[in-house]
Parts: sequence; structure tokens; C-alpha cells
Amino acid sequence: MKKLFKWLAVGAVLLMAMAVTGCAERTIYKPINVDVPVSEPCAVKVPSHPAWPTLALSKDAGMVARIKALAAENELRKGYERQLAAALGGCTA
Repeated sequence: MKKLFKWLAVGAVLLMAMAVTGCAERTIYKPINVDVPVSEPCAVKVPSHPAWPTLALSKDAGMVARIKALAAENELRKGYERQLAAALGGCTA
């Protein structure tokens, strides 16, 4: 009987020790800030297409008129490409 009482007392002490240590180990969670880059959609307005002079030429336009239209179209194309590059630069900056 004494052996049984001894083991019950040891078991009770162990149970109380586990209960006390379980209460003492409360984990307190604190929020932390983590800096993560977030992508945003590009909101740059794309420039509209210019009116190409060669499309306005008639079928019977002369050689000089076609060359002038092509030269003007080349300058318009360069300007349009600069506008597109500027819009793209605004998105990737």
C-alpha cells in the first residue's frame, strides 16, 4: 500500500509540475512589419496613332507627292516612337 501511495504522490507531483509549466509558457504574438515590394499596374495613357500621309494618297498620285508623303510619314513615325518610349519609360520607372 505504501508503494502505491508513493507512486500516486509522484504522479500527482508530476501532473502539477506539467500543469504549472503549461500555464507559464504563454506565447505572446506581436505583429511585425515586413517590407515587400508590391507591383502596381501601369496607368500611362498610350498615345494615339497619327494619321499616316501615305494612306491619304490617291491611286494616281505622282512620284513627288509619294516621296513627300513618305518623308512626312517618317517624321511622324519618329515622333510617335518617342511618345511610345516616354509612355513605356513611365511604366518601368
